[in-house]
Amino acid sequence: MLAIAAASLLVASPSSYKAVIKQLVKELILKGLVLERGRQGELLARILLMMARDFAISPDPKTMGARSFVRDEAVRMITLDTFLTTLLGDELGVGDESKSIRDDLLGWAKKHKLNFTHFLQVNDNIHELTPEFLEYCWNRGIALTCAYNQPLFDILIVTYHGDLTQIERSKFGLLVIQVKLRIEAADRGL
Repeated sequence: MLAIAAASLLVASPSSYKAVIKQLVKELILKGLVLERGRQGELLARILLMMARDFAISPDPKTMGARSFVRDEAVRMITLDTFLTTLLGDELGVGDESKSIRDDLLGWAKKHKLNFTHFLQVNDNIHELTPEFLEYCWNRGIALTCAYNQPLFDILIVTYHGDLTQIERSKFGLLVIQVKLRIEAADRGL
C-alpha cells in the first residue's frame, strides 16, 4: 500500500514526480551513495518501469496531474500495449521499416495484462518459476527484481492473457527484461 500511496501523491503533480526522481538519481544514485555502479542500471530500470506504470494507469496519461487517482485506479491492471507505448512512445522506438512488426507486437500485447504495484528483490538465482508462484505474484501486484548477476534476465513482470473472472494458471506469462547500464546508447542496428 505504501507504493500505491507514493504513486498517488507523485502523479498528482508531474513537476513533483520529476523533482523527486531527479533528486534521487542526481544526488543519491549517480554519486554512488545508494548503490555501487553495477546495480545502478537495475534501479534506474525499475524507476522507469514504475513511472511508466504510474502514467499508464492514469485515466488520461496526457493530463496526469490534473487530479490524483483514487484507490481503484491506482491498483488497476493495464494492458501490455498501453504499458509499452507509455514506456517507449507510440512508435516503440522503431522506424517505419519495422511498422508491421510493431503493429503485430501491439496487437498481441493488447491481449495481455500487467498487474504490479511494486518490486520484490529475489535473493537467489531463479531456476524455475511455477504457475503457483506466478499467480502469487499476480495476486499481490509483485514484479520481481532478480538476484544480482542472475543469468539472462534482471526483471520479471507477470502477465496474464485470459478471462479474469476465472483465472487459469496456464495463462500466466512473463515480461522478461535484461538491463545494461551504458554511458552512451548502444547501436540500434542488428
